[in-house]
Amino acid sequence: MKIQLMGKLAVIGLFLLFSQTLFAQQRPSMDPAETAKEQASRMKSALQLSDEQTAKVEELNLKYMNKMKEHRASSGEDRSKMRQQMQVMQGEKESELKSILNEEQWQVYQSKKDELGKGERNGGGKGRSKGKSSQ
Repeated sequence: MKIQLMGKLAVIGLFLLFSQTLFAQQRPSMDPAETAKEQASRMKSALQLSDEQTAKVEELNLKYMNKMKEHRASSGEDRSKMRQQMQVMQGEKESELKSILNEEQWQVYQSKKDELGKGERNGGGKGRSKGKSSQ
């Protein structure tokens, strides 16, 4: 009886594993323009951006999403090179963003940038698991 139950649980577990994998493969990747717009919308809300600032931020987000996409494609398997290029581009993007935001908005952005900028990765951002210890 225990063996039958364990067998059923194993089959259910495998079914769930395969169905999640299949779902993940079928999910269409979001259009960069949509992603840029959603990210700008989150920033508008969190930073209290004007409509003019929001439009500029959306344009900036799209510009750098396309640049990063190009670099991912051209970097091939060299992840170290890709990471370095991405860090340089992120610095350039933040420099341009600083010119769009006022000082107060920039300070808020600095304190919330992980959650504001990483929504396109389903909320997963760098630094979430490190450096945020309460010790």
